[in-house]
Amino acid sequence: MRAECNESTGAASARRVRFDIVPEVRRVANSQAALSWAFDGGPGLLDEPGSLGAGIDEEANRVVIETNTFDQDLRHRLAKRYGLDLL
Repeated sequence: MRAECNESTGAASARRVRFDIVPEVRRVANSQAALSWAFDGGPGLLDEPGSLGAGIDEEANRVVIETNTFDQDLRHRLAKRYGLDLL
């Protein structure tokens, strides 16, 4: 897609600048549907002991869980239930 922009440097003068707008499509490991399922409809994500909250981190392409303690068993249970790349 080509576009043109008028850049004003004063009331009487203007300069025309050409530029291209190119959409960037990034491939991700997890779809929005998979992330939403784990966040909203997954089997007991926030029912785990120590879970305080969760949210979707778009940049990391993961669901992030906030806990009040570091629990290796919790990590293993969630990895077994959701896989290693979703949470």
